[in-house]
Amino acid sequence: WNLSNGARVIVKHTDFKDDEILFTAFAYGGSSMIDNQHISEAKFINDFAPLGGLGAFSASNLKKALAGKHIGVSTTLNSYSQAASGSSTIKDLESFMQLLYLNFTAVRADETAYKSFVDRMQNLLPHLANNPEMVMTDSLMNAVYMGNPRMTIPTAEEIGKASYTKSLEIYRSYFANAADFTFMFAGSVNPETLKPLVEQYIASLPSKTDKPSKAFNAQALPVRKGAYVNNFTRELEVPKASIQIIYSGKLPYTLADHIQLDALKQVLDMELIDKIREEKGGTYGVQVKHSAEKLPEESFTIELKFDTDPNRRVELTDAIEALIAAIQQHGPQAEKLQKVKEYMLKQHTDNLKKNGYAIRNLHRYYNFGTDFETGYEKQVEGLTIDSLKAFAKKLFSQGNRIEVSMSSEE
Repeated sequence: WNLSNGARVIVKHTDFKDDEILFTAFAYGGSSMIDNQHISEAKFINDFAPLGGLGAFSASNLKKALAGKHIGVSTTLNSYSQAASGSSTIKDLESFMQLLYLNFTAVRADETAYKSFVDRMQNLLPHLANNPEMVMTDSLMNAVYMGNPRMTIPTAEEIGKASYTKSLEIYRSYFANAADFTFMFAGSVNPETLKPLVEQYIASLPSKTDKPSKAFNAQALPVRKGAYVNNFTRELEVPKASIQIIYSGKLPYTLADHIQLDALKQVLDMELIDKIREEKGGTYGVQVKHSAEKLPEESFTIELKFDTDPNRRVELTDAIEALIAAIQQHGPQAEKLQKVKEYMLKQHTDNLKKNGYAIRNLHRYYNFGTDFETGYEKQVEGLTIDSLKAFAKKLFSQGNRIEVSMSSEE
């Protein structure tokens, strides 16, 4: 449905789960568009916005008003987009729509709640700054984003500088133009029941234009290219070395590339268990995370994370590099690739019965123009040793590798 205020609404009725309606809304922009002079406000905007409640309700009174209702709405300002998400039952759908309307139009200021939050954070943040996990995270963010102040761990000084009034002003501006948003519903929702509620609560949202803006600042958060290593020591209660390795680069945002990336992640999982945990015995396991992003550019990230004895850090890191080089040279073993394909096909069959999967695919299709559903099984069945070998080479040969480790002092 294209509404009178320029907003677009997509509805997918499913029978996957009784009485479950999932919701998401998306618009381009995000904190990338916030001027550098308001970086402190940008860092805390998602914390400040919900403090005061909505409309006539304080945050605590809003909780009381929603008691017994199975609904929830949250909004967030991401780096390159602003979004809302939530869920509802059939019975509480109108209450859900009212809550959605208030999140867009009636974020409330509450100086008492704000001051209480700031006091808590100013006591907490100095302690977090000395927490080894936070030190590791801060070092990693510094390595990836080259010290960009938008991506440093917030400090007590920053929260003191951040203007609550300005934060709310910025937040409201991002949700002030309904024409920027695509609203999506999936689940046990009857379009005929939903339509009058959409007309009442979404079509009445304020708008400034009748066409969506797709503007965002792709240069706001440049990511480090090339090879970078930061191995440092720190006094730790338990002697160990924590290592994180990140590979990144360009990757088309397509179903075929998404499937290959998923398959490569599964292969890495198995190889790392066999070669690093079982054969080397130097760690309880290597955690592998992967992502394919559309914004700010079509790209991938593969992150490896593990702990080991400080004396074995170099040995295990070298072994992982050798393992990745072998996959690029020889591809995966046939039996492992077969296991990966069977797992992916089973997982896809299960996902096809989930509303969360349905709404993610609606988002990719209507906001990014990419169909991640049609032809999935055929693409998985078409995976070969040679295709994954070539894919691994395509990713790792880009040469973007960041290694950060924190080891206990001897």
